[in-house]
Amino acid sequence: MGNRGGNAGGRRSIQRLKGNAELRLLVCLHSEGPVPSVLGLLDLSCPGAGPGPATCVHVLHLVDLAGRASSSLVAHRNKKGFINPSEMARLHNAFISYEQDNRGRVSVQPYTSVAPFKTIHQDICSLAAEKAVLLVVVPFRRVTGTMGADDLALRTNISQILAQAPCSVGILVYPDDMAPTTPLVSGNYCPQIGVLFWGGPDDREALAYASRMALHGRVSLTVVHFVRPVDQRDAKQRQLDDSLLSKVRFENNNNEYVVVDEVLVRDMEQTIAVIRSLGNSYNLVIVGRKQGPNSLLDEGLADWSECPELGVVGDMLASKDFESSNSILVVQQRPRKGV
Repeated sequence: MGNRGGNAGGRRSIQRLKGNAELRLLVCLHSEGPVPSVLGLLDLSCPGAGPGPATCVHVLHLVDLAGRASSSLVAHRNKKGFINPSEMARLHNAFISYEQDNRGRVSVQPYTSVAPFKTIHQDICSLAAEKAVLLVVVPFRRVTGTMGADDLALRTNISQILAQAPCSVGILVYPDDMAPTTPLVSGNYCPQIGVLFWGGPDDREALAYASRMALHGRVSLTVVHFVRPVDQRDAKQRQLDDSLLSKVRFENNNNEYVVVDEVLVRDMEQTIAVIRSLGNSYNLVIVGRKQGPNSLLDEGLADWSECPELGVVGDMLASKDFESSNSILVVQQRPRKGV
């Protein structure tokens, strides 16, 4: 499906994806809880009816290995496309059904990794490299009660995935009480996507993913671009940020559902007020894990983060004190070596 040569070699990222090249994702799941939110993300990632860029989803079920048994990585679909359902989990079936409902737009490759959770990141990163995926999606349950052992074990691996993944990483924060729902994109319903943008590599990757979603034709995208009275970015970062913003504006010049709003903020309190004012305005909020130097939040809030793997803004959006029930995608572009 699609053109697999759009991002060959080098640092793999969505921003570097060309034209109608295939979007390759690796979704990591240890339970059925995140499945509705992940399927909602896939709905937004896939084009609408008619021709468009295809999406290939590698679904990796993570099973904790007890005792001293050998680790294993099982591919449930062979090279001829046949599936062996005998060893698949029920969560795999949800994605196979999704593939059948979206034939021609989505292909699903199911896997199971049986390994100690403390080393599960090794299987995740190896499979991501082997399949040349552009984004590893890791669920992160927004906890309002007690966190389960598997949730805690997977969460402790996120820092290793962020450090070792050969591509971008998306941490999908989902409500812990989310029940199975109808697809996020259906009928006349137009889901709302919000991007919080200060600048820098992670914010650019977040915006690149969101702008690809705008190709869907049935989503509303609002980019909230935070600017300061005195720009703190260096010339290179400013050029990269402005170039991507200009590209998004140009490609959506005639699309009334895509809006870029510039918001002038003078201090941290004003920035927080703007973020809080968004409330439940969006079904999905996408933000970079780290923001550029124009962000006023890093210095003031970094030491207060409960979940540093989400970054300062992601941690704020996912906190119990933030009155929102939407999903959040925290994106990290794979850093250059030595950064």
